[in-house]
Amino acid sequence: MQSNPVEAAILPIVRADLDTARTNPAELHHPAKSDRKAWAHWLLQRLGWRVQFAGLPKSSDGSRSCGVIIAYPHTTNWDGFIGVLTIWALGIKLRLWGKASLFRIPVLSAILRSAGAVPVERTGSGKADGAARGVVSDTVAAMHAEPVFWLGLSPEGTRKYIPGWRTGFYHVACQAQAPVGVAYLDWKHKRIGVTQFLWMTGDISADFARIAKAYEGVTGYRPQNASPIVPLDASFDRDNAVVK
Repeated sequence: MQSNPVEAAILPIVRADLDTARTNPAELHHPAKSDRKAWAHWLLQRLGWRVQFAGLPKSSDGSRSCGVIIAYPHTTNWDGFIGVLTIWALGIKLRLWGKASLFRIPVLSAILRSAGAVPVERTGSGKADGAARGVVSDTVAAMHAEPVFWLGLSPEGTRKYIPGWRTGFYHVACQAQAPVGVAYLDWKHKRIGVTQFLWMTGDISADFARIAKAYEGVTGYRPQNASPIVPLDASFDRDNAVVK
């Protein structure tokens, strides 16, 4: 695999793509048992869902566990419900991107921060791309500051069909040299989880092709709403992604 040019690696040495289902459990980070909600796991089972998860990658010295977990496909509001149940069942403390203005409201700010949300500026310097770069760099800095930091997001950003994925997750993974966990919500087979972790190379076309291959056979609740796994063109009008 082509090496990433960024020097400050969060997960040094570990570069090979990883299937945690085939990895020694001792080499993985496992959420604390006290953080796992047995009732959430029970409810998922009652709803017919099978959860697949073995742990999260760690650095070669075992001191860090950081990266990005992307969830796909997102075609219905039910994805969020099933996804949150799974996060509670597994005890994974995902960090989320939250609109910075919400963090200026005292009580709401405390709630968001306790939930692991990271404040980001959606606009700034008069340029959307400048704001996006700030979000990425702030997130990478936060990853470097903590021994365990997993950013969770849906790269489609909407349950409506759009012609590609937003690429913020990709730039975070590249700059941090951290893995991307391929989380799936497969409604056809009622399975949800994440066991594959991919390291990005900086070749965005090739990397997106690898991600697409990892999602082969995964079917959303409304398959016609699943966006193609390609980078979203910068010229796409984001207002078209809003669900009315």
